[in-house]
Amino acid sequence: MCSVFFFLSLYLQLALGYSPLATGLLFLPMTLPVALVAPVAGLIADRRGARLPLVAGSLAVAAGLITLAASATRPGLSLLVAALALIGAGMGLATTPLTAAAVANLPEADSGMGAAVINTFRSVGLALGIALMGAIVGAGSGGALAASVPLGLAVNAGLALVAGAVAALTLRRHEPASS
Repeated sequence: MCSVFFFLSLYLQLALGYSPLATGLLFLPMTLPVALVAPVAGLIADRRGARLPLVAGSLAVAAGLITLAASATRPGLSLLVAALALIGAGMGLATTPLTAAAVANLPEADSGMGAAVINTFRSVGLALGIALMGAIVGAGSGGALAASVPLGLAVNAGLALVAGAVAALTLRRHEPASS
């Protein structure tokens, strides 16, 4: 997802002509839902397990990315804001439960190390994601940013769908703790 921030920022400024300030303001509909939805996602994960918010979050991110990819050549402002808000809500749904699911089966003494491993993989994923999307954007349509960013967004949407499928297939349903 971090590659989307990077390339969407370039796309909004270089292809669509938004100023750096307007581009930053356009990212608010994506970042605000993350902050608002993440605590709710944590509560859902505590009560129902991580699978539901992870799958729902992945689907929301994919839907937002597909919307952006499909309308990338002429996105109206309202569609752009709605797609970014959907992506942000999806990220908020997935982030907290992902971390919780990753450390859930570790002994308490190892949970700090498990969280550190997650953060390391996030950083590696950030670098690899930017490199992969850079290769896709650079190779698509002769390197024309406006024509090739939609392909990169579509690939990211596909990856979000794969992540949702993996969560759906590998995470067990939440079982209430016995008292």
